[in-house]
Formats: sequence, C-alpha cells, structure tokens
Amino acid sequence: MSEEPNLSSMLKQPTGALIISVIRVGCFALLAYWCFLLVSPFLTIVIWSIIFAVALYPVFAWTADKLGGRQVLAAAGITVVSLLVIFGPATWLALSLINTLLVLKTSSSFAFSCSGAILASRCSQRFMVCKSTEWPALCSRIRRNSSAQVVRTERVKRARTSYR
Repeated sequence: MSEEPNLSSMLKQPTGALIISVIRVGCFALLAYWCFLLVSPFLTIVIWSIIFAVALYPVFAWTADKLGGRQVLAAAGITVVSLLVIFGPATWLALSLINTLLVLKTSSSFAFSCSGAILASRCSQRFMVCKSTEWPALCSRIRRNSSAQVVRTERVKRARTSYR
C-alpha cells in the first residue's frame, strides 16, 4: 500500500504539485500587491466616504421621514447642504487669498507686478486707492513706489518715441 504524502516529505523532495502551488501563491501575492498600489491613492476617500455615510444616515432618515418618505429629495437636499458646507469656506478662503495676494502685489515694488510701461501706469492708477488710517506705512510705500513707477513709465515712453 502506498503511503499518503505528508508535508514534511513534500518539503524534503519538492514535487511538481508543490512547485506549482508555490508559484500560484507567489503570483497571487504579486497580483494583490499591484492591486493595493492601484487602490491606495483612493483609500482615504473611501474611508472618509464611509465615515460620512454612517454619520449622515440618521439625518437622511429624519429628512426623508419629514419629506413624506421621498428619499431621493432627502438625499439631494443633504448633498446640496454638504456641498455648501464644504465649498462655502473654501470659496471664502480662496477669495481671502486673492485679496491678500493683491495687497502683497501692491506693497512690493511695481517692477515685480507691472513690468510693461502701459501696465505699470495702469497698476499705479488702480492701486492708488488706499486708506491711510488703516495701513499708513503700507500706503506711503505704495504711493512712493507708484510715483517712482510713473516716472519710469514716462522715461520708457520717451525712449520708445525717440527710437521711432
């Protein structure tokens, strides 16, 4: 009678079945690793989606109940409110950033922001509106830079006309 092969005898003398099994496990591990690499950028989004879905389900159920069982309308309402909660502050931050960049642009030398002669004169005219009571040092610097830029602009205009 032939004995059934056990694990220790298979490890001592590897057979074709053992080699094929090891290759299959290795290929499966490699495939699982590649799948993880593909999915890993999206794991954070998936986890936050699960958290929001679990957290907002009671609100969804209450809203659907108040709307007479209309789940689609409740889901649309919660989606709109969620988007406003997310994009409202983001829009406010973006507008604040733009405003801050404009202030920084006016406080730095106009050579950085207004390199052309025509653009320089427009910038100096546009940013002359400044309240001295709020930012006295900044306003004096803006006026000083803009007046110097206007003088430079006039020199550039004269130089261009003399070449013609």
